[in-house]
Amino acid sequence: MGAKAVIGTLVVVGVLAGGAWVADGVLRERTEDRLAAQAEQQIPGLDAPPDVTIEGFPFLLQVARGELDRVRVTADEATVEGLLLRDVVVHLGDVTTEQPYTARTAEMTALAPMAGIADAVGLDVPLTADGADLVATIEVLGLEVEVVLRPEAVGRDVRVSLVGLRAAGAEVDPGRIPGVDGLDGLTFPVDGLPAGMELTELTVQPDGVLLRAEGADVVVEAPPG
Repeated sequence: MGAKAVIGTLVVVGVLAGGAWVADGVLRERTEDRLAAQAEQQIPGLDAPPDVTIEGFPFLLQVARGELDRVRVTADEATVEGLLLRDVVVHLGDVTTEQPYTARTAEMTALAPMAGIADAVGLDVPLTADGADLVATIEVLGLEVEVVLRPEAVGRDVRVSLVGLRAAGAEVDPGRIPGVDGLDGLTFPVDGLPAGMELTELTVQPDGVLLRAEGADVVVEAPPG
């Protein structure tokens, strides 16, 4: 084969490869847009469609294989069974393209603001962060008492345990403050988690509690392909 023929062949191959790359990208974007629109309908409290990114290349090869390597879903804000969540990030791994649409692995992080946590446990006073604990300041007989609470992940629930009481910088016996014992062991569910996912870690931050959930063989309602 002459030099001109070799160059011509390379040009043709390059054009075909480029066309395939463009087609792959277009179909990926269309699928991402469709997934985002479906997610907006299924997840309450969204002001706009979430951002959906199908990772890995090529997309068409993943579809042909029947499994998407990785799918990332992010939303600025969502409401899950009445609980406001912010900065929601979901990572799905090995997502099937046939029903039932299933992710072999799933991870989610989301921030539950302090006000939402207080409402969920029935507190009508603000919560603040103190290391790994939450602090609610109440007034008892004209004295400010700090109620120290610790959130824990228990399956699909958040449990709040009473760690202690502080007044004027000193520890106070909970038995001396009427009604405080009722705050120990309060739980509230995060019912909006897909079946197969459970809370694995809670991290107290200055503006709320960061929830982390994980799961395996999680059924995804919106079809990925």
